[in-house]
Amino acid sequence: MVYFIYILQSRADDSFYKGITDNLTRRFDEHNAGKDSYTKQHIPWDLIWYTTKESRAEAFRLGKAQPDRTVNPIREKIRVTGFRKR
Repeated sequence: MVYFIYILQSRADDSFYKGITDNLTRRFDEHNAGKDSYTKQHIPWDLIWYTTKESRAEAFRLGKAQPDRTVNPIREKIRVTGFRKR
């Protein structure tokens, strides 16, 4: 099974959210429908980055154990270039 590690950016306040799922489309829709206690406060969301891993363990290692290595370079690129997907 394929697992997705993803980063969302809020259009409301530019905050970021990183998550892991086995169904990226469903999970993205749940975030924008307010079905997550944290993300509902920052709706709407844009998907700004994702990657895949072949196992849940690999996804969690990348997504949870090393969060700053994934999110910070993307935050810096947005800060420096002003890049935002709309």
